[in-house]
Amino acid sequence: MMMLQSFALVAPVPRTEDVGTDAVVTLLRDYDGKRVIAEDSLFVQIKSESVTEVVYEGDQVKWLFELDLPLFYASVDRKAGILRFFCAHELSEAYIMNHARKKVTIDFSDKGNWIDLMSADDERVKIGPPVMQWTLDDCAEPTMAWLFHRLIKDHVRIAKRNLATRKFGFVTYLGWETNQPLVEGLMKSSSSRPASEHMERLYNEMMPYFISWTISLTYSGEVAQMRDVEKLLANAKRAMLAIAERRAKNQTPGQSDEGHQ
Repeated sequence: MMMLQSFALVAPVPRTEDVGTDAVVTLLRDYDGKRVIAEDSLFVQIKSESVTEVVYEGDQVKWLFELDLPLFYASVDRKAGILRFFCAHELSEAYIMNHARKKVTIDFSDKGNWIDLMSADDERVKIGPPVMQWTLDDCAEPTMAWLFHRLIKDHVRIAKRNLATRKFGFVTYLGWETNQPLVEGLMKSSSSRPASEHMERLYNEMMPYFISWTISLTYSGEVAQMRDVEKLLANAKRAMLAIAERRAKNQTPGQSDEGHQ
């Protein structure tokens, strides 16, 4: 805990309250050299460096997927005085590939290729390399506090976005090296739900934005912009119809689109 408290506000979870996380950590940004501003929060599980994986089964997986804050793991090597800090970004990809998993194994080893989608049947979720690592001596270095805030805030930003967008099958993929800025990639898209259920969830998520957008556009008085939107929607409609017709021709009798990714 002390190695985290050097850089952030740490609220330990009492051991009597076994809720699956060891602490809620809040990032702190320097305000004027004397005061700080509390910013994003995240969940942290703390493990000994001898622990290389964490297994979740049954209701534990459901709990894992329902967390509303980004989840990080702190791997502590007490003998060497080193803390390695991991972000479980890959959980969002595991969710869109198979939201009904019965088992998840958090693996602290490196994933390697961040572009490829993981298998829907793969229970192993690799979350390495660590986002950051530091020593006890580093805790006294002002530059490390600055680096912690910069790197972790970026990872929290993407993790929070993925928590929101994974509900309708989209996550942002990214890569990084330890103690280096992340590299943000494009979107990955998939859904393990039946097509009809997936579309209903999409409609429910987009409707408030769509209504607000149409009202704002209507009362903006921007006639040229409305005509551009009309052309865009017409082009999108033609593209969707062409794809649907092509799929219908290639579809065998009795085949369904339910569960298509």
